[in-house]
Amino acid sequence: MKKKSRFFKSIKMPFILPLVGFLTFAIISVFYFKASAQSPSKNSHWSHSNSNYKSEKFSSLKSINIENLSNLEVAWEFKSGFITETNNTVQSTPIFTGRSVITVSLDGSLLAINPETGIEIWRTKFAKPVARRGIVYTNFSKPTLFISTGEGVVAVNEMTGEIDKTVGKEGFFGAELSLLPPVITDSSVIVAHNWTGIKSYDLKTGKEKWHAVIKSGNIVPRIWSGYSFDKSTGLLFFVTSNPGSLVGIQRKSTKDYSSSLIAVDSGTGKIVWSFQEIAHDLWDLEMVGSPIILDFKLNGKIKKAIFSFSKTGNVIALDRLTGEPIYPKSYVNITVPKSDVPGEKSALTQKLFTNPEPISKTTFDPKIDLQNIDKKRREYIDFKMRNAKTGFYVPPSLNNDVVMFGLHGGAEWPGGTLDAVNSQIIIPLNRNPWILRLYYSDKIFAYINKKLNKYNFGSQSSNAPANHKSRLSQGAQCSSCHASKARWDQGAGLTPEKMSLSEKIYSKISYFSGNGMYLRKCSSCHGVARQGFYENEFFGDGYAPSLVGLTLTGRKKSMNSVQAFNNNHKYTSIQIDLAEIELIEIRDYFTKSDKFLERWDLLSIQGKWQLLLDQDDLPATQPPWGQLAAIDLETGKINWKTPFGQRKIPGTSKVIFGDINFGGVLSTSSGLVFATGTPDEMARAFNSKTGEELWAGKLPAAGSAPPMTYEFKGCQYVIFTATGGRFVGYGTRSDSTVAFKLNTCGKRN
Repeated sequence: MKKKSRFFKSIKMPFILPLVGFLTFAIISVFYFKASAQSPSKNSHWSHSNSNYKSEKFSSLKSINIENLSNLEVAWEFKSGFITETNNTVQSTPIFTGRSVITVSLDGSLLAINPETGIEIWRTKFAKPVARRGIVYTNFSKPTLFISTGEGVVAVNEMTGEIDKTVGKEGFFGAELSLLPPVITDSSVIVAHNWTGIKSYDLKTGKEKWHAVIKSGNIVPRIWSGYSFDKSTGLLFFVTSNPGSLVGIQRKSTKDYSSSLIAVDSGTGKIVWSFQEIAHDLWDLEMVGSPIILDFKLNGKIKKAIFSFSKTGNVIALDRLTGEPIYPKSYVNITVPKSDVPGEKSALTQKLFTNPEPISKTTFDPKIDLQNIDKKRREYIDFKMRNAKTGFYVPPSLNNDVVMFGLHGGAEWPGGTLDAVNSQIIIPLNRNPWILRLYYSDKIFAYINKKLNKYNFGSQSSNAPANHKSRLSQGAQCSSCHASKARWDQGAGLTPEKMSLSEKIYSKISYFSGNGMYLRKCSSCHGVARQGFYENEFFGDGYAPSLVGLTLTGRKKSMNSVQAFNNNHKYTSIQIDLAEIELIEIRDYFTKSDKFLERWDLLSIQGKWQLLLDQDDLPATQPPWGQLAAIDLETGKINWKTPFGQRKIPGTSKVIFGDINFGGVLSTSSGLVFATGTPDEMARAFNSKTGEELWAGKLPAAGSAPPMTYEFKGCQYVIFTATGGRFVGYGTRSDSTVAFKLNTCGKRN
């Protein structure tokens, strides 16, 4: 040993430093290239709801691993004390500051929780919504939380919960709505506003520094779902919503920033590049989830990449400096059907993505997606699809319906996770079929509704009869269901009292006093103004079509004969006895009314989308309805897909594997991916290399945000936000945050 010491002492310092530098570089390179993906930050803390600004949702913690996973148990459960009466959930993943777990509740409270016991430390209430999809913690000069509120982004002292009035304008930055956690730099707070683009505010004064307007013509897409930041390049990345409607006639520009991934310079607010997935979106599809920033090796070269996700099931991988696809032959442009809606200038082509491999599809194929469906269920689904077209970006029409996948995913707002151990990205996905419809609306009736909406009277209840399927099947909405307008989009948000008054006013207008036969036979389901009813996805798929303008479309064939009329009411629970002469009278009334409305430009075109469900309120396709998928970074191919969640079919012993999900995922360096958000109200862990399910734990309600993990006093905890699901198929709602840890950790021998 002494000889070795004398040897090293004899080496000159100028020689040692280059040698050490070379060896260090060599060692790092070996591990770097072996892992392929960029090494994520170590997350013993969890300072951002996405783990960090790169939105990795990855933790280097490994105390909880495949070998001891069976020892996982509930460490504590925190209840905020507030459960909303509306269909809303907490969608913000908690963070861990090293001292406290920070979370939110739907009444606008920001809460600090003891990370070991789950006992509340402090709570502060702000204007709703608070930290809708995330929280940021910084410790530049002092421990500070930054959260979005209904009155702008606010800085909060992490120790006390009080507003930090020494920064910004008395602690605030801007006053506009933001649903996403802001980006905090040494001198700026950069906020993605829901409607007005990206704004940068001076950290000290709160003064606006720059404003990136994300607008083309009259199209202003929302920034509601995903937002990431690359410190190395200074670029901000975010995804935008669709243009906002199934009808694009009023859009002044066909080239815009909707349904796009956009890069903005954080120093200047200049848009560096944008990549649009869907041109002139008429389907309510959009890119979702916070894009994942990473460097990895592809074909021998290091790629500065950004991965983004979409409701279409596409995984879009771009060079984050240029916005160009990083994989060869990433997509091709395919000619798509042209819209037949008067005045609609639909896109002639759309992108068909092939690399990375899509995790799901939008095209519904009855030959594939309805195979192995039992006869009774198949007949019901076929009936609901009797007027529908399917295919690659078939545009909505007044003459037919469109059935497709995608409005609830593919991917959804929780996005994916970077599994750095296996060089892959893991994404939860949904396979719910939807039916899209365009219809004519009566401008007079809409005007009456608009005026009544200005006055405050009537109940605000959103509770409709639970047994609606017994009264409306395939959609006929009748009797007591007619009064429950809050669950019907065509109610224009009116209370039952307002809707009743609206119909009375409409019926008093001389020309529209109504045909007596129609009022007796049809209005209880389709409305006095023929407006129809469309149940939204929070409740089901009840449907009574709008009959306004019916004689101007291809759907008028349903009135050609009593037989055709009866066929269209095949699954309606209320029997309608209509003679041929009565049908003729109603048809003549429709024809005269439609001609009058058309002549005086009193018709507008509207669009609605609904879940396509079977007679048991189950997705109208064969399972799995939800899965996890892993994309290999080196090849762009799917490594594995596995069903996610279970559902017992009512009245049977049959169990379906793979269900809808709106929770999210977290991966760890121990080879685990944690996932939640299914209606069976379970938290799950999977082998991230194979997709095999290894563990499941019961939650008080369905998970409603991606999980997170942290370490405290030598114990690793995994946290689940469990406030339930928003849509049909979910049950319990809760106010719980649940922490799991190993039952052997923290116990004395």
